[in-house]
Amino acid sequence: MRDTSLRRDKVRRLAWIALLLFALPPAVLAFHARSDADGPVAIAEALRDAAPAANAQAVADAQQTIAEERRNAIVRAAERAAPSVVSVNTVRRQRVRPRSIWEQFFLGPGISREVPGLGSGFIIDARGLILTNEHVVRGADEVVVTLSDGTDLPAEIVGADEATDLALLRVTPPSGRRLPVAPLGTSNDLVIGEWAIAIGNP
Repeated sequence: MRDTSLRRDKVRRLAWIALLLFALPPAVLAFHARSDADGPVAIAEALRDAAPAANAQAVADAQQTIAEERRNAIVRAAERAAPSVVSVNTVRRQRVRPRSIWEQFFLGPGISREVPGLGSGFIIDARGLILTNEHVVRGADEVVVTLSDGTDLPAEIVGADEATDLALLRVTPPSGRRLPVAPLGTSNDLVIGEWAIAIGNP
């Protein structure tokens, strides 16, 4: 009976020792974390605070990379040439024959109507020379050029060639202003397979 009691006491002591061994490391760790500013809790909090900043920086870096990749040769060429591209607005007056005896009686032998036209051109000289297509200004009685900033300038036809479909216009730039010019290249510099960019206004 006594041996059984001693055996039970020994088992209880071993159980308490095992319990202390399992409970001691977490307790020591928790105490260390609370007493030391560089402990696991502080490190976890620092990582948590740094995560949003790191994510924001990653997003900013990605946006910067995308912005740089979008500015390719086509974008740069368009930005360089676009300010010199103009809109060419024309008015052509036509005589219209009466369609009935009533129109002839009330309107006379013929009436005039205005036919609008629209095309594109680009400035080749800062003093006001503009190159456009001949068919855009063919038969036009009035020509008005709209610059890229919306300024309207009356234009005169200096010359036109139907065979090459080219026409040269002249405008008078606003006082003290030099018009943006599109630099002309040469076909000798072209490479087969290169991209070609068409820019119009509108």
